[in-house]
Amino acid sequence: MDKPYKKNSDNAAKSRPIKIEVLHGPGSAPTKSDSMISKSRRSDPKDRKPRRSSSYYKPGPGSGIGPTLEALTAQTKAPLYQAAAANITGAGGANLVFTSACDTPRTGSVTNGGGPIMRAPSVQLIFWGNSWTGTPTPSAGQIVNAVSNIISGPYISALSQYGVGPASLRGAIIALTNPPNPFQESDVQGLVSALIDQGTFPEPDDPGGLNFYAVIMPAGVNLSGGGATGRHSYDTDYDFPFDWDRAWYCWVMNNGTLDSVTTIFSHELVEACSDPEGDGIQMNPSNSSNWNEIGDACCSAARLNGVMVQSYWSDRDKACIIPNGLPTWVSMGGVITGGLSSVRNRDGRLEVFTRGTDGALWHLWQTAPNNGWSGWASLGGVITGRNVAINNQDGRIEVFARGTDGALWHIWQTAPNNGWSGWASRGGQISSDLFAVGRNADGRLEVFVKGTDNALWHIWQTAPNNGWSGWASRGGQIQSVLGVINNADGRLEVFTKGLDGALWHIWQTAPNNGWSGWASRGGTLVDLLAVGRNADGRLEVFARGTDNALWHIWQTAPNNGWSGWASRGGSINDVLAVANNRDGRLEVFARGTDNALWHIWQTAPNNGWSGWATFGGGVRDLLTVNNNADGRMEVFIRGMDNALWHIWQTSPSNGWNG
Repeated sequence: MDKPYKKNSDNAAKSRPIKIEVLHGPGSAPTKSDSMISKSRRSDPKDRKPRRSSSYYKPGPGSGIGPTLEALTAQTKAPLYQAAAANITGAGGANLVFTSACDTPRTGSVTNGGGPIMRAPSVQLIFWGNSWTGTPTPSAGQIVNAVSNIISGPYISALSQYGVGPASLRGAIIALTNPPNPFQESDVQGLVSALIDQGTFPEPDDPGGLNFYAVIMPAGVNLSGGGATGRHSYDTDYDFPFDWDRAWYCWVMNNGTLDSVTTIFSHELVEACSDPEGDGIQMNPSNSSNWNEIGDACCSAARLNGVMVQSYWSDRDKACIIPNGLPTWVSMGGVITGGLSSVRNRDGRLEVFTRGTDGALWHLWQTAPNNGWSGWASLGGVITGRNVAINNQDGRIEVFARGTDGALWHIWQTAPNNGWSGWASRGGQISSDLFAVGRNADGRLEVFVKGTDNALWHIWQTAPNNGWSGWASRGGQIQSVLGVINNADGRLEVFTKGLDGALWHIWQTAPNNGWSGWASRGGTLVDLLAVGRNADGRLEVFARGTDNALWHIWQTAPNNGWSGWASRGGSINDVLAVANNRDGRLEVFARGTDNALWHIWQTAPNNGWSGWATFGGGVRDLLTVNNNADGRMEVFIRGMDNALWHIWQTSPSNGWNG
């Protein structure tokens, strides 16, 4: 049976003040008057009682012990690095899920012993030894940056299921004494104890004193007896008559690579947060002396935001995971063969339309505003692919599609929120399945299509909600892509790619009636176009350039005047959409060359842009975005399995489902 470490109260680490160098955050060098006395409440050195370790040693997984140093050095022998795609599922969701042979299967479970949990982990790094002041590999600065990345990123977010809150990096220091080589557990324990005693750090029960001390060893310093590369535990101090303090700490060995340090540190971090004293969260069967913890249950590792970290057990997912901070894509099933649109019912419920394998129009809808979905239902018809859904003035949804005869067909709700007509033809001949639908300032719908002569043709309601004109040509020579939107004053404006590859547009000269001639806005478009309206009413057009980057051009004032083209970078593939956040900021969504969904957004209404960020997922070729009744955006895509997938904001204008 494993035995507890015994600590010598005369440990050399406590016999004299330890000089330090502060690298990051708070830290105090000792003075003559307080070098062996806690600044917060010690008045006499003889009052200080020796701390006793409660850690246990065992030469295998458990008690926060990492893999052997040899295994970390020889990656071919190290299950920690088995992060091949074949062993990862769910990439692009909220977690990377690992299923290597050495990872605990889904039958695993945890138990809560009722002991302490780190509710708000405060990490203090301690680099032990003079060598850290030089130029070691990895350097102290590289490790500080990597640890900051781990703590501030999504890595520990799944610990919330165990009651662990967000973490912070309190600071980093170098302890300028050198560790014994080989060292023992009691040496690390003595170092942490001495630094607290001399006032470098507060007592654990004083303000700012409840920290997790991570001692990073210099390269070449080994554990006496070997068998482990890291361990976490706690140190106990008793002051007469009733004062018991516990300081949480870990030590991390260093084989000269940043990957090994961060892998071991991440292992110790998640275990210490969830089980700092051996009576918190453990895997079943739990063990009060040989701690069986959530890091021990997993062996796989992967790079997260450029830093190597180890997976850990998530009881919620019943798997070994690494949270990646991306939203969780949720499947809505179905088999999509073309066309995807979304619209909001008059009562605020979203409804999505697409073409099924039978060529018919299929739809599903929220069962209540903002939440809950129906199953799929067919609206019949035989359509060629694309569909556009839009609201009439009275709120009824109307869907337009191209029939197999090339004509424009439509179907509409017979009452707001419910009931559907049969299909009806509006005639005409649509080329290349290219059409768009807008709503006039007075509420009348208007449909624009590319005719067989490549000109722009349109047809419109003669009164809001009912009645249609015949077809009329607006001329021009359309190559591909077509978009329509309302100006701030309500006038419709149509944008397209001309035969010269430039952006061309035509607009109503007054709300509801009258049209300008065609005008070019220049640029060189490839095959994607999306049009949005800023919070102040100015239109903004987005397109894919010949360099595959996102380019945009915008009105310099509402209703009139245009900027030149500007690039927003990125490398986009074949889908593009733009939508407004509830606060008015535009957000653009596109499929990247990696098939994931990427987005970029205004940092303030009307102006300023973020960089590109990924949502992961696998987008085949269709995308639609709309706002829920409460303003939260929801994104729908056709996944690689041809099903409908979606993600959504968790609050208006910010945050996505995880």
